[in-house]
Amino acid sequence: MQKQKILEFCETKFTQLGFWDISLDHLAKELRISKKTFYKYFDSKDEIIQNVVESVTTKIADAVQDIVKSDGTSPEKLYRLIEFISRRFISISEKWLNDLSIHYPHLWANLEDFRENMINKNLTELIIQGQNEGYIKEYPVNLIMAIYLSSIRGVANPKFIMNNNMSIEKAGTSVLTIITSGILTRKGNKVFKNYLSENKNE
Repeated sequence: MQKQKILEFCETKFTQLGFWDISLDHLAKELRISKKTFYKYFDSKDEIIQNVVESVTTKIADAVQDIVKSDGTSPEKLYRLIEFISRRFISISEKWLNDLSIHYPHLWANLEDFRENMINKNLTELIIQGQNEGYIKEYPVNLIMAIYLSSIRGVANPKFIMNNNMSIEKAGTSVLTIITSGILTRKGNKVFKNYLSENKNE
């Protein structure tokens, strides 16, 4: 129980503020525990960071799977997916991403692999569903996926964010929204916009 509490605290702290400038002493003080307690559950700060990355990716994967496997049309699921990513990115700071990419390139590489695999698997499923429903245009699925992945890879990284003075949340959701509106058929866009309107009024 205490290990989970420590991990949840570190996850919130690191994803909001980064981790490079935060010492174990500082974390222990905020948690009101000793460093000895930290080392009871984690061998090092490196292990905590790795656990945080694993926790973040697991939560994202579970949430995306829930959306994709739920009832509803493909435009509705795409809207919910964009909404989820928007909410999730708001809680992740550029400092966290920057610290990972600079100081833990192997974890950053793992995160990028996870992102691409997750997007590829789940969006492919949604695109096929949408084409079967007549809501998504009959472009080759692998072409649509290549456009999604290359676009997200191009903007959802610290270098683009810093050079363009844009939040990770705005960059990620804008890419998804632009591409999604382009692949939806006329009736698909109508369903998407109706669902958007209904949910904005709630």
